[in-house]
Amino acid sequence: MAVKFVTLSPVSLTNGVATPTSSTNILCAAVTFQADYVNTGKIYLGASNVTVNNGQGLSAGEVQEVSVDAIHGDSININLKDIYWDTDTTGNKVRVTYKLARSRDDFS
Repeated sequence: MAVKFVTLSPVSLTNGVATPTSSTNILCAAVTFQADYVNTGKIYLGASNVTVNNGQGLSAGEVQEVSVDAIHGDSININLKDIYWDTDTTGNKVRVTYKLARSRDDFS
């Protein structure tokens, strides 16, 4: 099976607003987040309650990769709808590239 990568349009962020990576369920096996190179402040990764005080910060150009390992007989995926962002500067953006989710059939 060929690996398929998908790149989303950059997500624009507003200071003080927890913004989901996607408004719909997108299941993936791996995802790379990159703070846009022209950002003037940091962006912050976290759960639905993310703020500039509790999120993992990324400066312009920095990258964060997240992946899951398959557990035999089951499938585990990342849902981009469950990953949120905040920013200290309105207008900052996050770029997202993900690898499509794997199913247990991919391992048989």
